[in-house]
Amino acid sequence: MISDEIKAEILARVDIVKLIGEHVDLRKAGAAFKGRCPFHNEKTPSFQVSPQRGTYHCFGCQAHGDAIRFLMEHGGRSFIEAMRELAGRVGIEIPDERPGNPAERAARKAQKDLNGRLLEVQDKVCAWYSRQLAGPEGAAARHYLSDRGIKRETAEAFRLGWAEGDPEAFAAFIAEAEIDPADLVLLGILVTPEPDGERPERRATSGALGGARLRFFRRLMCPVVDLRGEVTGFSGRIIESRTKAPKYLNSPETPVFKKGEQLYGAHTARLAARKAGRLVLCEGNLDVVTLWQAGFEGTAAPMGTALTAAQVRLAKKLSEQVVCVMDGDAAGQKAAHASLVPFLEAGIQPRAVLMPAGEDPDSFVRQHGAAAFGLKLDAAPPLFDLVIEHTAANHPPDPPGRLAAMRALAPALTALDDALARSLYRARIGERLGLPLDLVDAARSEVEAAQAAERRRAEQRAAPSRPEPPRVE
Repeated sequence: MISDEIKAEILARVDIVKLIGEHVDLRKAGAAFKGRCPFHNEKTPSFQVSPQRGTYHCFGCQAHGDAIRFLMEHGGRSFIEAMRELAGRVGIEIPDERPGNPAERAARKAQKDLNGRLLEVQDKVCAWYSRQLAGPEGAAARHYLSDRGIKRETAEAFRLGWAEGDPEAFAAFIAEAEIDPADLVLLGILVTPEPDGERPERRATSGALGGARLRFFRRLMCPVVDLRGEVTGFSGRIIESRTKAPKYLNSPETPVFKKGEQLYGAHTARLAARKAGRLVLCEGNLDVVTLWQAGFEGTAAPMGTALTAAQVRLAKKLSEQVVCVMDGDAAGQKAAHASLVPFLEAGIQPRAVLMPAGEDPDSFVRQHGAAAFGLKLDAAPPLFDLVIEHTAANHPPDPPGRLAAMRALAPALTALDDALARSLYRARIGERLGLPLDLVDAARSEVEAAQAAERRRAEQRAAPSRPEPPRVE
């Protein structure tokens, strides 16, 4: 807990004009400074920064706050992260007031130092991959990007790179960059022989790397950048046909990377999604890149994983209006339908676009143009409506089939926290399935009872076991 006194001292010392001026072109206007608002699209500057008050205000979208709020809203920092960043700028030390004994506080500091060092290493490796993409080793990857219509400026915006997988060249790089190979092992960039049975793509060990292997071998590298702008991990895409090689290979779980907590493109989407009033969520990393280049900058992807609650929370930070874009195949529909309940549980009622059969956003934009894709986004129906129709159509119209469909839809109906919306969808489900509303209510009650039973089991598992009382002889 940061005291009000420390917070006030930090805000009194920070130069809010300099801070915001690093992101917005500000011009002096009387006692204040004016510029174009970073939170919405505008042609005439309506964004003002007052050094006297230490605040900013937009007369267009009503964005308002102090230096802390600016770092939180514009930079994606948490409150604590924003406070620590500002404290570092003005030379104020924020004491660690979290509970714990000295050993626990020392462990937290050690973890923080480790994370900082690993993120610095990730950034250096990302720069190395970018240099390889631009060099002679990256000719095949550049040709691949050109074939997909991805421009050099776009590749630079996403810090795309190329992992040639040459162990000698990589060993020379880490020596020059003064990187500890042990940190690369922690990050999963180097893989030691058979950890936990894992077999990286390149089988032969390299003496240049002390017997370790490179995880990424001849892959287009898509760095995963968080809202702070830190490279937390990598997602490497294959560009050549290789037997049994996955299309995408991601970094493993590390101290700084949890795939289920990240969205590819979150950093490039964070401001654009706010300005557009919606986040476009698609499947593939290169769909994000292509759509960004086509003008849909508020686009992100879950990197091939089933959408998690943490990813939904991150999406909600970017925008409370989400449009899921489903590839025109069964897998794309299944993934989007599975995301409905996590979204509803987070208070988001997403919309959805189904691509034509055999197409994805990348191919659609290249063939039909950005304007046609924009019309699809504008006309996107609620995902819940599509799920109801799909579920009804894929179950037999007999009583067992209707009941099975109702049970399949009940979790989504239960997840709706808006009472009016729940009442509307209750009626819609009953009408579409031809079932009386008391059966709809019964199916929902089944789900609620099962959820309550699971919560009780979880509480029992989490509760400390009680010691048996001593036996009295």
